[in-house]
Amino acid sequence: MAASHAAEAPPEGQLQEHFDATLSRDQRIEPRDWMPEGYRRTLIRQIAQHAHSEIIGMQPEGEWITRAPSLRRKAILFAKVQDEAGHGL
Repeated sequence: MAASHAAEAPPEGQLQEHFDATLSRDQRIEPRDWMPEGYRRTLIRQIAQHAHSEIIGMQPEGEWITRAPSLRRKAILFAKVQDEAGHGL
């Protein structure tokens, strides 16, 4: 029988060094990459705030749809509102 060896995660100090080196090379940190918990929380908060601003930004545009002078202009406003909603998602 072969003994199963669970892969051990590197110590947090090594993970932090790798994280810092990646940032210093102006490379991306991907969502599944290790990052300090405070960094991850801040990043999630910033993303949520940006999504919220996209949703809030579409509301004034939506109010103008019923006031648009032509069907073409209504379609343009619908497209803008739909784009903003997509950005928020």
